[in-house]
Amino acid sequence: MKKRIFLVLLPILVLFIGSCATLGFVGGNDTKQLEINKEQNNAKNSVKGVELTFKDDSAQSVSVAGEFNNWDASANPMKKENGIWKIILDLKPGKYQYKFVVNGTEWKTDPQNPEKADDGYGGQNSILTVGENKVMKKVETETVNTEKTNSTSGKIPVKFSYQPLTGGKHQVYVAGDFNNWSTEANPMKENNGLYETVIYLKKGKYAYKFVVDGNWITDENAAEFVGDGFGGQNSIVYAGNPEDLNSLRKVEFVYKPDKPVKEVYLVGSFNAWNQKADKMDKADDGTYHKIMLLKPDEYQYKFLVNGTDWITDDNAENFADDGFGGKNSIITVDERFPKVTLAKEDGLLLTYGIPTEQSLETVNPLSPTQIEFKTKAHSNDVQKVYLWKNGEKIEMDKIAEDGNFDYFRTIVNLKNKNEEFDYYFIYRDGEKEFYLLNGEISENLDKDKIFHYSSAIVKPFFTPDWVKKGVIYQIFMDRFCNGNKEND
Repeated sequence: MKKRIFLVLLPILVLFIGSCATLGFVGGNDTKQLEINKEQNNAKNSVKGVELTFKDDSAQSVSVAGEFNNWDASANPMKKENGIWKIILDLKPGKYQYKFVVNGTEWKTDPQNPEKADDGYGGQNSILTVGENKVMKKVETETVNTEKTNSTSGKIPVKFSYQPLTGGKHQVYVAGDFNNWSTEANPMKENNGLYETVIYLKKGKYAYKFVVDGNWITDENAAEFVGDGFGGQNSIVYAGNPEDLNSLRKVEFVYKPDKPVKEVYLVGSFNAWNQKADKMDKADDGTYHKIMLLKPDEYQYKFLVNGTDWITDDNAENFADDGFGGKNSIITVDERFPKVTLAKEDGLLLTYGIPTEQSLETVNPLSPTQIEFKTKAHSNDVQKVYLWKNGEKIEMDKIAEDGNFDYFRTIVNLKNKNEEFDYYFIYRDGEKEFYLLNGEISENLDKDKIFHYSSAIVKPFFTPDWVKKGVIYQIFMDRFCNGNKEND
């Protein structure tokens, strides 16, 4: 019986194996050929090189999800190159809705693409159009400037270029500091899908955006960016050499009074017309001097004498209407003035941006008997900063830096909450000391402008002890269901 069973099963087994081998051979060839044909068809029908870019300095990862990948947030991760997240897709002609996925959780529309559609969740998706007569690839925007100047105006031609993500006709303008952010002053002309314009600008640094079909678009390919005040960013362009435009220049202002005066301040657009920011120093010959470190630009100014008399500098190279029937003096800071690089021990102090008023920014009571004093200096500008308190000179600790300023702090413990004292700040750099007083920073110590601390002057708010460990409930009566309207 065993032998018969073996003889019966053997042909069946051989037949089965043979059938499998035959099916496998034929099926393998057919499948392979189908895959080749599919790839060839896709290659014929797809558009290669559709580039999407996205900029987010805080992003750890960015991907693109849309109708082309069934909204799979992990299917198409983007790569970061020179601060820009990029990806190139091969897509068939058609319209696709999409979004960028930041850090795996935040779904964001394309800020450079004005075409949008409702996403069904109260937001919007961006729309990408791929096909004939449409822009297949988003070409990087180009902002070019050259040192070649206009012989009549002395201005530099700056070229702005923008190519939208989607095809078709668009209304494109460039708006910025140079045209008072006008959305109509500088239209851009279209040439084969590329929108361009050239604007002649004075040497300087300008913020700008493109206005595409009424939408404000940041030039993501700009070298620098600055906040636009609305949660977004403006792009930055330089007319001229950026290194020269960002450099500081040493400018000396001189005022010669016709009669003896008590005090003179230099007031202008460089210090936001602060009447107490820059006191001028009196020389032995009776003239008043003030050295300012300024970036290349055009500034208006006046001398403020004895706190009431606004005096125009008659030796200025130009003048402008001051809006009150008089004139402001104008100075143009350029390569004529010596370039200055801030460094410790150079005996120079850059003062703008340093607060000179008594406020909670500089004097912060941590408790009724513990007072925090804070100030700042421009990065790498001073050797040490001190707090002078009733004759005691206290060295302050450098606690932070952000690339623009170095921040200094010290804490003073009072004997009791009613203690009062005089104080001011001292900046030491090289052989010089500068005094931060009430309303000014000067090499001369004016005792009438020393700060005074008392709890009556600096009025802090301390959280009451009974609140610190308490639990506060808020009851919104309008949120309750009105079950019985008869008792309303």
